[in-house]
Amino acid sequence: MVGRCRQLEIRENIALTTGIDVPPGAGNDPMAQQEAIEEAIVQIADGLARIELAQQQDNLLLAHSVAGELAPVACQLGLSLLARVAGDLADCAEFGDMVSFHAVASRISRVGEVSLAAVIDRVVSNG
Repeated sequence: MVGRCRQLEIRENIALTTGIDVPPGAGNDPMAQQEAIEEAIVQIADGLARIELAQQQDNLLLAHSVAGELAPVACQLGLSLLARVAGDLADCAEFGDMVSFHAVASRISRVGEVSLAAVIDRVVSNG
């Protein structure tokens, strides 16, 4: 249909058991795993805020750095979509493509919000 827009739905498949880094010696301690997951959530939230700042300031260097830090943390939580978009953002920043940079920075904000909400819901529902 011409003239009608649909909002794309963002879905993140979450695999919380995919190699979250726990402190050495913690083993399978559920509390240590919970703390590691919570720390990763905080790191992602902080990274998304820093990317938003980088976008507002057109700071490609900061965006590249933060996106590079964000991708592996997202992978640890099993947030593959967020990790992929972070990699895309790092590429845009590296190549200096401002149009793509702003588009992907906006996308990572949307994906990040949905991904964080999904992982927090999963953590809360699992106790």
